[in-house]
Amino acid sequence: MLSKDERLGVSRGFEHGQSGLDVVNALNHNYRLLSVFLQATVKSASIVSEPLLANRKDGDAYIIPVNAIEAWQLHAGKIAQWDASNSSWFYITVRKGFSFFVEDVDKHMIYTAAGWKRVAFEP
Repeated sequence: MLSKDERLGVSRGFEHGQSGLDVVNALNHNYRLLSVFLQATVKSASIVSEPLLANRKDGDAYIIPVNAIEAWQLHAGKIAQWDASNSSWFYITVRKGFSFFVEDVDKHMIYTAAGWKRVAFEP
């Protein structure tokens, strides 16, 4: 029986020989989650709307800020990752303790009960 891990949202409980669209979708979802969490890097945490299509690359990820507009407005606080194979954004709900390196400011950010915060430490 398929269930989701409460921490990361990864699907598990596949039965031997199980197949079909549900399995494919669950596995694709798992691969996207692993791609984001294993790399733990986002392009920016300050871009308020989707980058232009020409500027998107498969796997690009962003922390959606609270002042997001347009299509991202409904996903503030989440991680958005571009999926070029579907030409769509994959949104990840984060939990306390998740941390990412933000490329455009060369800083780490951590998700807390109060939202995203910069981590103050020296490398």
